[in-house]
Amino acid sequence: MKKTFNLIKDILYYVLILFLSFVIIFSVARPGELINVIQVGWYKVVSRSMEPLIMVDDFIIARKLDDTVNLKDSDIIIFETYFYHNGSYSKDIVTHHFSHVTEEGYIITYPHKEFGKDPSEIIYDSWSKGGNEPYYVTQDDLIGIHVETIPLHSGQETLIFLVTRPLGITVTLLIFVGTFFIVYQVSQSIENKKGKRHDLGEIYTDGE
Repeated sequence: MKKTFNLIKDILYYVLILFLSFVIIFSVARPGELINVIQVGWYKVVSRSMEPLIMVDDFIIARKLDDTVNLKDSDIIIFETYFYHNGSYSKDIVTHHFSHVTEEGYIITYPHKEFGKDPSEIIYDSWSKGGNEPYYVTQDDLIGIHVETIPLHSGQETLIFLVTRPLGITVTLLIFVGTFFIVYQVSQSIENKKGKRHDLGEIYTDGE
């Protein structure tokens, strides 16, 4: 029974380590593409367009989104569009509120400062590829829908998140479980080494 328990424990430990290693390495090597592999991804917020709902330096957890069928007004979506960077226009990731889809299939969005306004008063997003050439966000630009925000802009907010929000509690438990497994494995390794040294000592003693 003890051997079975130890086997299951070891399997869970190595599966957890391998999964976390994969997620970390893939996130570093291919930032922004993790969502295409495991259907979930995270993104760091670098602009103030969604404040005070989502602050700069917060992280967004998003679930992969392929179409707008189930979206409703004010949902927060993650998508790609064009921005002016270092002298030229290139695509980057944006997190804004979803409004509606036009007859042409263009996805209309708006920043958080427009949230709650009468539709006739909202200033919707407009994008450009450069010069006078507009760019319209379509279904092909969709990345995901906002699931949760990890408030890293404030230590106090992060602590509250970790002990009150379902995802935060899950993360906290994973940290504790992961730490327990690591400490346990290290202690077992040390004990095994001590045991081997003790056995060698007995062998040398018997041989004298």
